[in-house]
Amino acid sequence: MLSWTALRQALQGEGEELDELRERLRAAEASLASALQRERLLRDELTALTGHSETPLSDALRQARARDLEAPALPEGQVVVLEAADCVGCHTCVSLVPEVFAMDERLRVARVVSQQAPRDYIQDAIDSCPTACIRWEASDTP
Repeated sequence: MLSWTALRQALQGEGEELDELRERLRAAEASLASALQRERLLRDELTALTGHSETPLSDALRQARARDLEAPALPEGQVVVLEAADCVGCHTCVSLVPEVFAMDERLRVARVVSQQAPRDYIQDAIDSCPTACIRWEASDTP
């Protein structure tokens, strides 16, 4: 699977063909953000209609996630960083790892609120970010 980051790197350079591909990528990013927002709205409507947002798998998934969160989190010396200036507010990272990311509804961008989640979960958010605004960085503290 080609990540957004790899795709962006492949589109570095000059030329009409690359300009067209970059424009298509921007349109895809906007479409993804719109699709995630529609999904959230539909989920909210379903919750309002039914009075709950649980599914039959919710308990099993919640228990599995709780077990995963007990595992060691980040490798020593690394932290996850989000560049808010590049964030489009698509909620992908928040949906994938709500323990680490939250939306700043006033600014309409995500932010890092914790470093406490399994590395794999955070890496999924990094790989799924349409604007590649999330990355690992060396920690200042030993």
